[in-house]
Amino acid sequence: MESTSQTKTLDVLVDAFNKLSLKTEAETLKLVSEERQDHEKEVNLLAKSLESLIVKPTDELSAPTAINCINFLLEKPYTRQALIKQLSEKVANSQTFAMALVSQESFIDSLIELADEGADEAAYGFYALLLLNVTGEGALSKAKSDMFLRLFSFQVKNMKDEGNILKALDALDNLVGPSKLEAMQVFEETGGLGALENLQNHESEAVYQQAVKLLESKFACEEDFE
Repeated sequence: MESTSQTKTLDVLVDAFNKLSLKTEAETLKLVSEERQDHEKEVNLLAKSLESLIVKPTDELSAPTAINCINFLLEKPYTRQALIKQLSEKVANSQTFAMALVSQESFIDSLIELADEGADEAAYGFYALLLLNVTGEGALSKAKSDMFLRLFSFQVKNMKDEGNILKALDALDNLVGPSKLEAMQVFEETGGLGALENLQNHESEAVYQQAVKLLESKFACEEDFE
């Protein structure tokens, strides 16, 4: 059953889509919000529309509306899987789309909340892909870098897939620049440093080597930062 707040959110989003003259998207959003399992086709169609709204917004309302719609669908277990699959494909093929996604702070907050609750491996794979795609730009603000360090901390403590872990470690390598003190403080507060240290015991030699490299190059000599 929908909660009162979710119903209100849905009504606001549907109204916004209607104002943008996107009647089909509005109807699709109402359809996929129902608790049903055969939703993947509808979510995929909706995600394609959301991509155009995020990357090339038609007005000031459309990008935030699209992000709010994504956040709404991420909250729901029965639409989350299909949405993450679609977003992963789009992020892998378009850095522009990835950067547009992370420009919306509420989206990162939603990912962090989902990770905190315990996401599945597909979600962690999406996080790793997103992190790697945007941190390579080297132009994230401090606030956004802090959010990504928090997200990394959650994901590296829980992900199991070697490929996802290596993507996340590469993203971390890109993310932590000259200001190691600030990065270390955020990383320690969220448990990321301990998680990184634990990867020294990982069964994968590649993960072990990358973890050691990061600890020595980015986070060594903790007393130097005091």
